[in-house]
Amino acid sequence: MRSLLYPPKNRKETTPQRPLSEIAAELLEKEKNVKPESKKRRESRRLEASLCKNETIEKTIDRHKQKKINQSIKTDATQVRRNEFNKSRAQLLLQMLDNGTDYTCAVDGCMEETLTIDHIKSLTKGGSDELNNLQFMCAKHNSQKGSK
Repeated sequence: MRSLLYPPKNRKETTPQRPLSEIAAELLEKEKNVKPESKKRRESRRLEASLCKNETIEKTIDRHKQKKINQSIKTDATQVRRNEFNKSRAQLLLQMLDNGTDYTCAVDGCMEETLTIDHIKSLTKGGSDELNNLQFMCAKHNSQKGSK
């Protein structure tokens, strides 16, 4: 097998070949000089990409603003629900125990004794504070579960 550094023997014109290490070093230097895309430019490209055929820039901007407003409203509503839940936490704890819910972590094999009340279907996903949507879970497993 012939080396890539040398031209084939049957070639009439011989052009000097650069070593691969030199080419690689040049490519690495070029990569270092590439400036990262600015946040403003990324947002601009995102807006351009979301433009529909018949939609003006103003309509696109309004649509994005409305989306952010809707997200903010949902976040605020979830926070209100969390505050209400925190106020009634002691009462819910007693109701869960009265209903026969075992005071053990919902994860099999976990022997942690300090438990929290966990929403099976999270508030952000439309879950409720009803007893059938609540379970006991240790803090470690509750935080690993997140908002799933």
